[in-house]
Amino acid sequence: MRQFIKPTIILSGCLEHDACRFDGEMVQNDFVRELKQHVKFVIVCPEVQIGLGVPRDRIVVVRQRREHRLIQPSTARDLTDEMKNFANAFIDSLGGVDGFILKSKSPSCGIRDVKIREHADSEEFIEKDSGIFGAIVLEKFPYLAVEDEARLRNLRKREHFLTKIFAFAAFRHAKQFESIGKLNRFHEQNRFLFASYSRKESSNLEEIIFKQLPYEKIIRMYEESFKKIFKRASRLDWNVDILDLLYWHFHDYLRPVERNSFRNAIERYGNRQIPLSSMLRIVRECTSRIRSLDIARQTFLQPYPEKLIDAG
Repeated sequence: MRQFIKPTIILSGCLEHDACRFDGEMVQNDFVRELKQHVKFVIVCPEVQIGLGVPRDRIVVVRQRREHRLIQPSTARDLTDEMKNFANAFIDSLGGVDGFILKSKSPSCGIRDVKIREHADSEEFIEKDSGIFGAIVLEKFPYLAVEDEARLRNLRKREHFLTKIFAFAAFRHAKQFESIGKLNRFHEQNRFLFASYSRKESSNLEEIIFKQLPYEKIIRMYEESFKKIFKRASRLDWNVDILDLLYWHFHDYLRPVERNSFRNAIERYGNRQIPLSSMLRIVRECTSRIRSLDIARQTFLQPYPEKLIDAG
């Protein structure tokens, strides 16, 4: 069974941690609760950090002269600069970080679904965009896994988020040894996973790892390409190609009924009838029984702790 390095995740404080929401409540979330034992959470509530109380009068995002401003309608306070200053200072204080889970629809933390108003006292909105804190996170960390708890209810988005945070954590761990041997081992274990996400960057990494250059140059080039790999979710057709490769690897060791079952599962996955996580369970069962160590080491088979995909 794979041993996972714990990712460091920045978490909105109101999610399963503290009753710091504007209404004095805490948001319960089964996925975040299950994730607690597998990651290191760094908790933040930007609104509390800039001095707003709990509970507090609502704040909204208003578009003024093509700029988004954070306004508290009841007091007419403009909190934009305070929020931006806090966000930049907080982010600059972070060490290694592998992802974010932020509160959906929050005028501070939201990343995609925040209502942008024309006037602070209006109930109507003109568009949806990021909150002030969330926008700075997306700008500063364009390559990291940044999600909100609502989007993580979607199974495919959850698979991608989990794959990404554990891959980034494993890379940070390998990088700290400053060893080409450790980097080679990391690359070998992730070869199938990289190919399922980006053939271009996977090929780039393959070339970089064998360059006759000082380690400092190799790791810099490798990291730049590594960050690009997970920009988008893995492609279904490339996953099918890898699953076909695994099928033929196991073919001679499987009974006819098992071959048919394996082949049928690949077809169902290719037709979007089952998620990738279900398909990988079948592959892991074959790997465990046949004891194929080379395949068993591939993170593609278990990119994250299995129980997390079913939480929530």
